[in-house]
Parts: sequence; structure tokens; C-alpha cells
Amino acid sequence: MAEAVPRSSDVPDFDTYPSSPERQLPERGTRDGRSPLHEPAIRAGSALGKAVAAIRNAQGRLRTATGQSSGTISDVAGQARSRAEEIGQVAAQRTREWSETVREKTFELRRQAQNGLYRARLESARATREYPVQVALGAGAAGFLLGVMLRIRRAYRA
Repeated sequence: MAEAVPRSSDVPDFDTYPSSPERQLPERGTRDGRSPLHEPAIRAGSALGKAVAAIRNAQGRLRTATGQSSGTISDVAGQARSRAEEIGQVAAQRTREWSETVREKTFELRRQAQNGLYRARLESARATREYPVQVALGAGAAGFLLGVMLRIRRAYRA
């Protein structure tokens, strides 16, 4: 019978250190490590940045125009309104493009996952047909190892 591990309040039973880099899961994405949504996000951020810059420019022009006649101020305000409408339309277009790109990427990833699952099922069925004894022995060994691990864990926690 396995001996119980002595327990003390001086020794914590949890990990106090942050996980090391080798224990962290790898990032999912393309070959260069970027997410499939990286490029659309860059485009959307660029469009929003241009919109903010245009609004700031319009504000600056409006501030400089306040010292001039009221006709010029209304012209600047009209230009600011029209520019804001243009920016809104561009932002809406970029949002639609980004949404469509996300939809396409999601569909593609779903299709790839379904194909991978289907291939795994076919391969396991083929292995079961061609090597029935080896599959049964492998399943038995896996079950035995799982039982041993659970027993060790229970003994360690007791």
C-alpha cells in the first residue's frame, strides 16, 4: 500500500509561481503567428484613425475661423458636416467588409475542423478494421494507465 505524503500548513498545495512559457498554449493563427483577423483589424483601425484625424482637422479649422466673418464659419461647419458624413460612410463600409471577412474566416475554420474530424473518424475505423487485436490491447493499456493515475492521485490527496 502506498504511504501517505505528510502534509503541513508550511507547505502550500498549490503553485504560487506564474506558469512558465513552455507550459503556455501556443497561439492559434497563421504561419507567421498572426490571427486570421489581423489584417481586417488593421484596416478598421486605419479607417477609425483617419476619421479621428479628419475630425481634429475640422475642429482646428473651425477654431481658426471663429475670428473671421460668420459666413466663413458656416462654410467651415458645412464642410465639417459633409466630411463627417463621408467618414461615417467609409466607416460603415469598412465595418461591412470586416464583418464579411470574419464570416468567411469563421466558415473556413469550421469547414477545416469538420474535415479533420471526418478524416480522424475514417482513420480510426480503418485502424479498428485492420488491427482489431492491437486496438483492443491499446484501449486496455490506456484504461489500465488511467486507473493507475487515478489511484496515485487519490492516494496523494488522502
